[in-house]
Amino acid sequence: MSETALHDLLLSGSFRIGRTLVTHLSDGVVVEPRANWFHGVDPACWMPVVGAGSPDTPFPVTFGGFLVQTPDATAMFDCGIGPLARSMFPGIREGGNLLHRLEEAGVAPGEVDRVVISHLHLDHCGHLLKPDGSLTFESAEVWLHHREAEYWRSASAAGNIEPARIRRYLDALQSAGVLRTYADEFELSPGVRLIPSPGHTPGHTAMLLSSAGAHAMLLGDIVHHTAHFTHPRWLQSYDVEPESSFATRLELFDRAARLGAVVTAVHMPILTLGTVTTTGSGGHVYHPAPPDRPVGQP
Repeated sequence: MSETALHDLLLSGSFRIGRTLVTHLSDGVVVEPRANWFHGVDPACWMPVVGAGSPDTPFPVTFGGFLVQTPDATAMFDCGIGPLARSMFPGIREGGNLLHRLEEAGVAPGEVDRVVISHLHLDHCGHLLKPDGSLTFESAEVWLHHREAEYWRSASAAGNIEPARIRRYLDALQSAGVLRTYADEFELSPGVRLIPSPGHTPGHTAMLLSSAGAHAMLLGDIVHHTAHFTHPRWLQSYDVEPESSFATRLELFDRAARLGAVVTAVHMPILTLGTVTTTGSGGHVYHPAPPDRPVGQP
């Protein structure tokens, strides 16, 4: 990707679902090869689908999260890499600047009521704590699935990304009295549902937004590229439970199709919006939203 094209990548972008405003906030952009998004798949299969000339073709990868503003609450779905951005990803553009993007959206960290973490990889939860260990979102509850907390505190997480650091995050949240866990799908606030979506990690979570007859799904790391909608078996190398990841994709893609929901995910370029339909054979087709047509309106 050219420097000009990299410069043109958006660092924030918004769309509406009924009365809910959703803003995708970048915490940095990295352009690098991403063959690990298609783990174990012959490059001859995935390269033409994604328009890659070689397995080392670089892709823009967004890190960050979503600001979700409803009439009743202000929430975040994931919160980026945080202070570790530049050390984890040398050369990252605008790394660690999610709080600046939040300010540009007119929201201070103290105005966030809830932070929902899709899963506890550091590039999704890094801004939970400041460098001094204090809470970034000082007024917010922090929500995650109970299996996610249990996994990162167990020996099973030993081979994953920095489990000792994640345990320190969990300890800090628990000590502050802000950590909240859930087991089954439920409505966190009017029009905001948390959906267990295991596979990438055992306690991965998706968010379903509903307002005025319209819907959107925020998919975390269930997908990394739009090709994953039509090729749900092309799994990411970090998926802890591959078969669960595949089953989760099918279940949520089916649900998105039934609802006519707008779908997007944290690592996709800002803004990547579309819908999913089912085929007669049980497969799925992704339909990008036309850039000149509003999405999410009933």
